[in-house]
Amino acid sequence: MFFITSKLWNTHHRPDLVVSACKKTLSNLGIEYLDLYLVHWPFAVKEGEELKPRDETGRSIPSDVDYIDTWKAMEECVKLGLTKSIGLSNFNSQQIQRILDNGVIKPAVHQIECHLYLNQTKLIAYNKAHGIVLTAHCPLGSPGSNAKPDTPPLLLDERLVSLSK
Repeated sequence: MFFITSKLWNTHHRPDLVVSACKKTLSNLGIEYLDLYLVHWPFAVKEGEELKPRDETGRSIPSDVDYIDTWKAMEECVKLGLTKSIGLSNFNSQQIQRILDNGVIKPAVHQIECHLYLNQTKLIAYNKAHGIVLTAHCPLGSPGSNAKPDTPPLLLDERLVSLSK
């Protein structure tokens, strides 16, 4: 049995785009529903076909969509049977609290970067206290991550190498 998860990208946060983005994901995957659909980031960028829209200086072009409005459209995906559960990725505790205060469906899962150099203890405790399951991305570190400057890449950390031997 598979558990299929996907994410809503930042260019599709506008409420009128959320359901169609989910349907496109389902079509691309050739399935009828997702088990879990996540809001990838708590911010939106300019809507359109470009995945990472940038201005002439190379800066990301923001959209004024509030992630609360995005969340309400995510709830519609559940009501329509497009996904069984919805969740978040890369949100902080204040942003999650806004979702809890303004949404109808509680996030089922919160995905965050979490590893030896970025243990996220407080955020993990917050999620647990609110009954939100945590899942880690990059649990073995992320190339180029600056979560803890002046440290070797996690897979080269002497302590981890020693433990793995």
